Amino acid sequence: MALSPFWAVQTALFSGDFGVQLFFIVSGFVLALLFARHHLREAARVSLRAYFLRRVTRLEPPYFLAMIGVYLFLVVAHGQNPVKLLPHLLASLIYSHSLIFGQDSRINNVTWSLEVEIQFYILVPLLTLLFAMKGARARRAAISVSILGMSVIGPALAAQNVHLENSILRFAQYFLVGFLLADLMICEQLRPRRRHLGWDLVVACAVPLIVMLYTGTGLSSALPGSAELRSQQVLVLLPWLCFAAYLGVFRGLVFNALLTYRWITTIGGMCYSIYLLHNVILNNVLWTTKSLAPTASYSVNFAIQTVIMVPLILIVSAVFFVLVERPCMDKNWPTHARAWLSNKRARVS
Repeated sequence: MALSPFWAVQTALFSGDFGVQLFFIVSGFVLALLFARHHLREAARVSLRAYFLRRVTRLEPPYFLAMIGVYLFLVVAHGQNPVKLLPHLLASLIYSHSLIFGQDSRINNVTWSLEVEIQFYILVPLLTLLFAMKGARARRAAISVSILGMSVIGPALAAQNVHLENSILRFAQYFLVGFLLADLMICEQLRPRRRHLGWDLVVACAVPLIVMLYTGTGLSSALPGSAELRSQQVLVLLPWLCFAAYLGVFRGLVFNALLTYRWITTIGGMCYSIYLLHNVILNNVLWTTKSLAPTASYSVNFAIQTVIMVPLILIVSAVFFVLVERPCMDKNWPTHARAWLSNKRARVS
């Protein structure tokens, strides 16, 4: 059967939600570095009070403002019952909508992944005790076994209850891949003196394999065993293919240069704002713009919508980032806010 010339693009698009797992790896990597430096480089012990306070001051204000804003929009613009919707808002604000209702948030459905993130943040001080193992081989073997174990056991346990389907149980292996990368970074094995195109080839091979395995485009049928066993093998393979891709980006030449371009890093710096707003914008604007793409071709329609929606999402997210998120990136903003309020009270009195 002849394949559409846009088959590769469409297949990649269908795997777009796998970006969540890729972000989990980044999150595991960044937070693991804080604790790994203490265990492996004798840096100062991480203050758990400061660690948790920073998570609150960095993430809570943008999240609360976005979620409450969407709630009000749903009530005012869409006529939803505020009383019936309120429990979903409250559950979302405490990052427990999936655990309580067994479904994505009715306020902003993409925030299920932030609920998983919060569960990970809470477990980080315990999980990072893996770095207390001094022998590099033994330590990395322990992390690797943990990745393998959670790839098999975690999704199986999560599948037993709809309330656990989108929980840390299902995705812990990806955070642990970030741990393994952090271990290599601390030990100066992710910053080579010379980058090599061979690692770019690793990325170029790993990414299509990830897409094909995740979307079930036929590659998984080549794996041995029953359908259930093949599905299990895909769950095991995906984290390691991600590890290979990230390793290639760190050590390669072309992909490393591409992903460190200023406009890429600028958009990446706004990823939290984009994450909070993109689906809300799509859900409320796309239905009006679809009449602008009336062709019978999915690919053409998609291209037209992309030209419309991507700039809109970036502009709205950039405004939100500048006004709300970026001020919260200053870890001292609560102190500055208290000082400002004290000055205002002094002037009034």
